[in-house]
Amino acid sequence: MRTPDSKPSAWRRKLAAGMTALAVVVGGSVASSGATASAAGNEIGVSTIVGKGGMCLDLPFQNTRNGTDLWIWGCNGTAAQSWTIRDSGEITVKGRCLDVQGPSRTDGTPAQIWQCVNVNQQKWRLTVGGEIRSVFSGDCLTIEGGRTNFRTPVTLRTCNGSSEQRWALNGLRDAEEVCNRNNTYVEEVRLSWNNKGLVTRMVPSDAARRDGEDAFDATWAEIRACIPNNVEKVLSFPDTPAVNSVKNQVKCHEKYTLRGLFGGPTWDYESYSNLGNGFGEWLRTRCNGTTLR
Repeated sequence: MRTPDSKPSAWRRKLAAGMTALAVVVGGSVASSGATASAAGNEIGVSTIVGKGGMCLDLPFQNTRNGTDLWIWGCNGTAAQSWTIRDSGEITVKGRCLDVQGPSRTDGTPAQIWQCVNVNQQKWRLTVGGEIRSVFSGDCLTIEGGRTNFRTPVTLRTCNGSSEQRWALNGLRDAEEVCNRNNTYVEEVRLSWNNKGLVTRMVPSDAARRDGEDAFDATWAEIRACIPNNVEKVLSFPDTPAVNSVKNQVKCHEKYTLRGLFGGPTWDYESYSNLGNGFGEWLRTRCNGTTLR
């Protein structure tokens, strides 16, 4: 009877070499022998990611295994809730990237972590409306069912402007940009993150106060063009209900500035209408068909 060889046979060596060269896909992003395991971008800031009910995006048990699904948990300051935002669009925790499982564009697809391999399912955009939006699918990071219980899963769903898709990143540094001198309506844009969400603060010109609503389209375009350099790669203005609520605030300021209701040296547009502030506070800066006319 033939005894087993002590060395691998030729076909086994070839098979092992081939398997090493192949990309491996196990419910998440592609990782190959040539792929880097580190994030590609420069750090913008480190923050908790706080959602509805003040609950934090959390890596269960600090488990860094590829494919670990994410949930929400009470904010506790641990490494499992310390997320790094990068100008490449990657969001990382404990050296792993926030990732779309599959990758899939199906509503309800779980958010997970995976080894960073510089692919679109690991790229995200923060929107001016407080959303975290997937570059891969266009969907928003969502607390499943809007529940605020510990261990509620975090998934990807069509952006709908709801409170379960609004997030606060209060660890990011404030930023400001003096705008192009050729601007007509916007002199400066300042971004400020707090424990409720993002405040976009605009310094309007005299022309903005004078022209009111007639200046809206041009004002909005100038705000978009004047985003501070250190966040312009990751902050976006998609056509979503949450972003449209910020647009409403721009219209509100422009509509009422001549009436003395919303004047002043700066105009604030808040991302967090449903993230925890009182309705009265929100009403003072929001204008739509059912509130102010």
